[in-house]
Amino acid sequence: MRFLMLCFAVLLLLVACGEQTTMSIEDMRLRLEGNRCRAVLDKAAYELMSWEYKNEQRVTTDELLRSALPDSLLTCPVTGERYIFDGSSTDRTLTCPSGHGSVKLMEE
Repeated sequence: MRFLMLCFAVLLLLVACGEQTTMSIEDMRLRLEGNRCRAVLDKAAYELMSWEYKNEQRVTTDELLRSALPDSLLTCPVTGERYIFDGSSTDRTLTCPSGHGSVKLMEE
């Protein structure tokens, strides 16, 4: 009986680890690069909101954004492209032009 249960468990494991769940090295690299960029975006959003709180000023322009954050938080760590800031509406966003994602800046 134990042998039968062990065989069933091994079979279940083999089915769960089939071809469709495997990831190529390239896919894994792309996923890690996206995660790295999104981590910088999240850090930039946190630092920006902290800056706004301390300075009692809302960032709505790219010039003010550059004075609030260091360059390391304004560029994609993977491609080196500068993030796109949209401060024109109530939904202010910081977006990676390489397609790694974006972050919406929280309102007060």
